[in-house]
Amino acid sequence: MTKPKVYVETSVVSYLVSHLSKAPLILGQQQVTKKWWHQVMDQYTPFTSEMVYTEAARGDTVMAEARLSALADIPLLEHDPQFTSLASAYLKRIGFPESLRPDA
Repeated sequence: MTKPKVYVETSVVSYLVSHLSKAPLILGQQQVTKKWWHQVMDQYTPFTSEMVYTEAARGDTVMAEARLSALADIPLLEHDPQFTSLASAYLKRIGFPESLRPDA
């Protein structure tokens, strides 16, 4: 049986490698992410994108290296020009903020 596919985006690896937060909500998200990564992710075929690599490489050098290391074995989605036009149409329709469009 083929494993379901899952897209791993930047916040996943950020929560995975970051220092545990004192804020209860963020701490809970970090704990769930770490548990999923270590106990559940092997039930999926993960993919990511160049944009995630770009975002993960930003910021504190040590943390960026940790994020990139976590992404190292995850294959990149192939870029299809149809993705760009589909994403643009979708984002325009729902009124997605311009500043967040790269995430889409």
